[in-house]
Formats: sequence, structure tokens, C-alpha cells
Amino acid sequence: MPTNSGSPVWAKGKHMLVRYRVNRLGIRCVPPNYGFFDRFTPGEVAIDVGVGDDPDFSLYLVKNYGMECFAVDPTRKHASKLQQIEHEVPLFHYLPCALGADDGTVEFCESTINVSGSLLEGHRNVVEDPCIRYDVEMVSLESLVAQIGREPIGILKMDTEGAEYGIISQMGKATLSKIRQLMVEFHHGTVEGITWHDTALAIRTIEKLGMKSFVYNGRDCLFYW
Repeated sequence: MPTNSGSPVWAKGKHMLVRYRVNRLGIRCVPPNYGFFDRFTPGEVAIDVGVGDDPDFSLYLVKNYGMECFAVDPTRKHASKLQQIEHEVPLFHYLPCALGADDGTVEFCESTINVSGSLLEGHRNVVEDPCIRYDVEMVSLESLVAQIGREPIGILKMDTEGAEYGIISQMGKATLSKIRQLMVEFHHGTVEGITWHDTALAIRTIEKLGMKSFVYNGRDCLFYW
């Protein structure tokens, strides 16, 4: 379901049609919500942003493709587990920072009862949960790619709990062109004031930079060249 016209097509209520198009395009679907093209080449690396306490996508890529993976997450309560995985899995690297629109220091809200916190005050887990607040390093996509210093990037997964809209608004083609596949989980309805309209605009922003899009469950979107 590529949106070459610039009009994203959504999957709600069209599961059979979506399944047919997933198969036709050759997208591999991996639980719980990962969709990507199974066409990685030797030497490509992966960037996995927003891994929580379970970097399942990174570990899947390590196990099945032997890919070197860089996992990004600023949540302090997950640090010890991610450090342990980094010690045990040589191809797994942990970066304790947040991906955002700019470089700098920003306050992060860590939910004490849910896995995910957020940089955004309006996130459901920040509004409803007890939270611990602390400053974290925030890096832009351009800076993150430069910091890792590895190309090509076979896939970048982005689950930033609402920060994706600001990140996408600052994307440039020079950085995006280094990424062969981009998988984004959008958070309309999860963050106060962010709606489906914002998600549609974000998808079109990336399409205007040259990537095609495929929304396969109404929230997760795969972008590709």
C-alpha cells in the first residue's frame, strides 16, 4: 500500500486487504508490531529507538540477521537490564539518551508503573501515572546518525512516545537518505492534542523527502525508498 500520491492509506477495518498487500509487497511481520522488508545486506546496522526494558526488535535482528544494533532509550529504570544485555550480546550497543527534535538537555518523565515515559507532559502515562522527573541528554536524528558513524543504516525503528512529530518536522533528506528503512510508531490519541491529522501530516512530510509509506495497523508505519 505505498502512498506515492502523498495520501496515506490506513488499515482500520481492512485487515484482509492489508494482509494481501503486505504479502504482495514482501513485508515481513514480526510480533508485536514490527513490519519491514527482509532485504538487509552485509555491513548494515540497525538503530532501535525506544526499547524500554525489552529490546526485542534489536535482539531479533541480531539473532536472525547478525546485524549490529544500537538501542536508544533514556529511561533510568531500564538501564541496568540494557547494560546487562550489552555485556552478554556483543552486537548490541546501548545508548542512554533520548531522540528528539534538537540537541541539548531536556526533562524526561519516567512513569513508575508503566514501561514507557515521555518527554511530553501530555502523554497519557505522564498525566495519569506517578512519575519521576530528571534531565536526560537529547540528540537530534542528524547527531545520532553522526554519533554512531556507521553506514548504511539498514533500518531505524522509532518509538518515541510522541516525540516523533517534532523529530520528523526537523528531518532533512541528507540524513534520511542514509536510512534504507524507517519504522515509526505514531502516538495520536496517546498524547494530549495530537490527532490523526498530525500523523497524516508527519507521513506526508517524510513522503515529500522521497520515501514511500505503508501503514499496516493504523499506528505503525514503514517508510522505504
